[in-house]
Amino acid sequence: MDTPPNDPNAPPPPEPGYLVGPDGAFREGWRDSLPEALRQDKTLAAVTDFPTMAEMLVNAEKTIGKKRAVLPAGPDDTEALDSYFRHVGWPETPDGYAADAELYPLPEGLEDQPEVQNAWRGWCHEARLTPPQFAALTTKMRQWSAEEAQRSSADRAEALEKARTELRQRWGTKYDLHTRLAQTAVNAFTDEGELAHARAAGWLDDPVFLSLMQKVGSAVSPDRLHARADGTPDPGAVRRQIEDKMASEAYQNAKDPRHNAVQEEVRQLFEQLHKRG
Repeated sequence: MDTPPNDPNAPPPPEPGYLVGPDGAFREGWRDSLPEALRQDKTLAAVTDFPTMAEMLVNAEKTIGKKRAVLPAGPDDTEALDSYFRHVGWPETPDGYAADAELYPLPEGLEDQPEVQNAWRGWCHEARLTPPQFAALTTKMRQWSAEEAQRSSADRAEALEKARTELRQRWGTKYDLHTRLAQTAVNAFTDEGELAHARAAGWLDDPVFLSLMQKVGSAVSPDRLHARADGTPDPGAVRRQIEDKMASEAYQNAKDPRHNAVQEEVRQLFEQLHKRG
């Protein structure tokens, strides 16, 4: 049976040790009984009582953990740094990190670049990032990249629409005519591969490119303009030219001074189509 507290019949407390006084303070010269290396250690010089030493022991246990990871002496203590970060989760290789796409899938229209991803994972591993650190940083980076790409796309779309409006205002009523002329020039001076590239790059919708090709179309001879890149006539381009001329005031108005000349041009174009078959 336990003795009640403050029981006058309780046995006296044990005599304090020879190193510690009744108040828990270390007796003078207590370090003299320690090995030389510990006796001169500056850490122990600041310890004056047993409770302080107990607190230091608890804090040290929390710091180094059960695996006894040693804190590095500084940024040049590579071996200790590697050991410490291994204890807190640094993987052996970059393959120990989660896949980028699992952390933050990119929106439609954006594709991952494996060479960039591999480089990024290698850099993070060199920095000794733990998997949670890698996941947090990679998620933020991918989110920022996606948002920046969307902002850039919106800016490009706005700039393109502004350029189209300006081109329409500059060409006025001749906008459709000049646009067809630009497209004719593109067909005349590009082969199938080049045309496919221009279409994929969005050049055919770019007002600056259309303006440039309209100038090209206006500067070259009709025979060269309405031919393919290999020099053979382009039936589609010839038909568009016929439509343009037949829609003109000079063709439709018999009193126009150029009426006969435009009619002759249309006749020659029809003859060119007929020869093309």
